[in-house]
Order: sequence, then C-alpha cells, then structure tokens
Amino acid sequence: IPDSLVYWDAGENLENTVAANRNIYSEKGYSLVTFNATNITASDLDVATNSARDSIINTVYTGSPSDTMGYLSDVFHSTPLRIHGPNYFYEDDDFYKYRTYQNTNREAMIYAGANDGMLHCFSDSTGDEMWAFIPNDQLPNLKNLLTEHRYYEDANAMAADIWFPSSPPPDTFKDKDEWGTVLIFGQRQGGWNYSALEVTDPYNPFFLFNFDTTMANLGETWSDAVMFKIHKNTFERKDDRFFAFLGGGYWPDSLYDIYDPSSFPPFGNAFYALDVVNMCGNTTPTIGTDYWEIPA
Repeated sequence: IPDSLVYWDAGENLENTVAANRNIYSEKGYSLVTFNATNITASDLDVATNSARDSIINTVYTGSPSDTMGYLSDVFHSTPLRIHGPNYFYEDDDFYKYRTYQNTNREAMIYAGANDGMLHCFSDSTGDEMWAFIPNDQLPNLKNLLTEHRYYEDANAMAADIWFPSSPPPDTFKDKDEWGTVLIFGQRQGGWNYSALEVTDPYNPFFLFNFDTTMANLGETWSDAVMFKIHKNTFERKDDRFFAFLGGGYWPDSLYDIYDPSSFPPFGNAFYALDVVNMCGNTTPTIGTDYWEIPA
C-alpha cells in the first residue's frame, strides 16, 4: 500500500511511544489492575524469580528481544471493531437520550486483539493506543513472548449496548444512565476464555467478568459472542434481560481419534447463554441462574 494512502499505522505509532506512557491492564480478583511489578507477581506469570517477571513485563511494554514481536504483534484473525455512538436502529426506554449523549461525547475507538497477549484500544482518528488489556488466563503464557511466536488474543471482539438496572427486577424504567457498552471477546486458538469489559467511557475500561473452563466445558474460544435482549415477561418490558450467546468452542482434531468415539472430549460440545448483568462481578456464577448450557 503506498504511504500516501495510509491514514495511520498503529504499529508505527507504538514504536514511537514511550513505553512508560502506555496504559496496559490485566485483571486480578475481578478488578482491573495496571500491568506492572507492583500488581503482577512472578507466580502470576508462572516464573520463578522477580527478575524473570520484570523481563516479561518489559517485553510486553517494549517488544520481544528475540524479534518475535514489536510493540504491536500481529493482528491475525481478530477483525478490528470500531465503536462510536450506540446503535442507531435500536429503540428502548430512554435509549435515545443515552445514544444522543454518547454520539456527542464519545470518541470513536478501534478494538483489536493481537498475538502479544493483549486486546488493544486505538483512537480512530490518530491510531494511537489508548490502552491494552491482558486477560488473566494469558498471564502464565506471556513468558513465551521472549522466545517464540504463539497465538494469544486472536478472536473477534463483539460489542452491544446493555441495560444495567439500578435495582433488582422488576426495575421500573430504563434510565439513560443505566445503559452501557459491553465488549466480549474470546481467544480462538490462543485460549479457552471469554472476557467482558465495559467500554462506555473508552478512556476508562471497566472489567465485568470472565467465562472460562472453571464454569463450562469450553474448547478453544472461536465463537463470536452475540448479544440480544430477552423478554422475560412479554407484557412487562421493565423485566427485560440482556444475554450473550456463545458456542462451546473448538477442540483440535489432533487431540482425539475421529474413528474412536470413546476418545471424543467433553469440551466444546454445548451452546451457552449468559445473563450479562448476573455475570458481572460474579466469581462463582450458577448454571441455571446466571448462565445456561445447552448440549450440542
């Protein structure tokens, strides 16, 4: 592509960014934390010493010493997602006020996963990185950045505007301040986890929840999350709930014998429906109350 046709280059922008000025986060204890030596231990990264931990942290901020990645690794299967204002074609209680406010005040951002272990948020207008997020389950895998290329955050991020009732159902009204934009993303061949962030304020992401193998028999998380409103009571819109629907994932063919049914794994063989509000901040979600599993 001729340079004259390139509006901006996120990788080039990052190469010209002072590492200490980057905002890189992870999650511990269901809270967003800055990815640094204060918050991240050697044990978190599955290494024996603080020196090894510091080397990994430095690599994440500045690129791999073995040239397996730069400041920005390859964005391979993750299709960049642009988020600006809320959906123009969606209508609901007070949603138009929320939409009008966000369209006026929210800067457009581009979200993309990369094989450096991070979901990146870039300014749509400049290509500058606003922040990046490393899912907790990727922390022990980051040591591999020092020596080789692997898949990490290699799936599509999906977004939807969700109603967060301020009081238990049945709430009386969907106020404009109760709406928020939720981003859910898996890892494709990079892992077995889904993460959810609230990005209503794109400069200040908020961690919502994980959905992983401690809760479900997930395979590799190739399935894009699809979010919809569900009417729990057809005549009472105030009791609407918003669900994320996920496929169970992919199990690599090399790990079982297609001619031997007894070798088939119990992973990835279900469809999942997650009550987004119930899952938020819930470290021990209950099947049948917070999420549902439908065998495939």
